[in-house]
Amino acid sequence: MHRRDRRLGLARMNPLELTLVELNGADDFHLAIKNIKVYGLETVEVAKFDVNFERQKAHVISRASPVVILGDYKMNGHLMIFPLNGHGLVNITLVEGLYDYELEWTMENRNGAEYAKIIKSSYDYQLGNMIYNFTNLMNGDERLSLELNKVLNDNWRVVNEELKNSIQKTLLTIHDNLFSMIFSHIPFRELFLD
Repeated sequence: MHRRDRRLGLARMNPLELTLVELNGADDFHLAIKNIKVYGLETVEVAKFDVNFERQKAHVISRASPVVILGDYKMNGHLMIFPLNGHGLVNITLVEGLYDYELEWTMENRNGAEYAKIIKSSYDYQLGNMIYNFTNLMNGDERLSLELNKVLNDNWRVVNEELKNSIQKTLLTIHDNLFSMIFSHIPFRELFLD
């Protein structure tokens, strides 16, 4: 699934390209990343894939490492105790990720075939590390930008907790879109042939 599958209408998966992701933290913090390329999806390993056909539920746990996110960012507001205001290039590397996706579906009949449609889903993740590199983090003060990148990396767990809700919503949307694309193009019984 790393290459584009035109039959399913899926975008190329390596790199996965996203137009825009916006993350909001506590208080007034806002991070927008544009022109995103996500590398490392070829490292995804499915650790668990449980399907309950009777209850129309599935649970997928996967691992991936490293996953590298590159893009153009604009950031403003406070993160932890620091006022941040910058724009430039960003590299965020997710290390030893464990990703947990659950979904429920209903069936709809189209032209005599049954297709699944997601009605409920949830997402969670755990990381072994998260490495940040924001260029121009302090609008031209390179020394301060390097120091703040170091502080963010030394305190990645705190940063992750402040942004986790937004990150979860973003990852949930990506997974929902991927599964919805598959479900809308392939009749359900063909997805789980013996």
